Amino acid sequence: MTLIALAFTAPLNPPSTPASERLTRAQLQAGLHRKVRFPQEFIPAIEACEVLSDKDNVVERHAIFKPGYHKKDTIEKVRTWGDVWHDFENDDGTVIRNIVSEDTKGDGEIYVTFTFEFRIPNLKEDTPEYEEQKKKLEAMGRSGVDGTIQTIRTMVKDGRIKV
Repeated sequence: MTLIALAFTAPLNPPSTPASERLTRAQLQAGLHRKVRFPQEFIPAIEACEVLSDKDNVVERHAIFKPGYHKKDTIEKVRTWGDVWHDFENDDGTVIRNIVSEDTKGDGEIYVTFTFEFRIPNLKEDTPEYEEQKKKLEAMGRSGVDGTIQTIRTMVKDGRIKV
């Protein structure tokens, strides 16, 4: 079993964001909470999701992937830790964390970080297959952070998120 660990961070509101499109922390949190229950709205690979249980800040869900992805479905446990992070633990051992933080200047700038722990059987480090898999996962991770922020921005605009 080989571990590929990755992390990517993006500002919630880059300097180029028009004032009318700037997201608040509350809007971001509403979007991330929605992502727990409706991941198919945020993750192109997911076709559908059923929440199996929701108790004490832990949601267990059954996510079904679109045809052509590495597996058909997964059971995930999603733990919410206040307004700071969500842990997504897949039944294959993969752990993804969505973290909300501020910069150290104290000026209120918000950042979104996704961390990934992929455990891949039958993959050996320092091989062309490893490098190819890592590049795919890096691309997915980068687009996941940016895509989640953009989806939340769109949902605020179209009224699906009202905060």
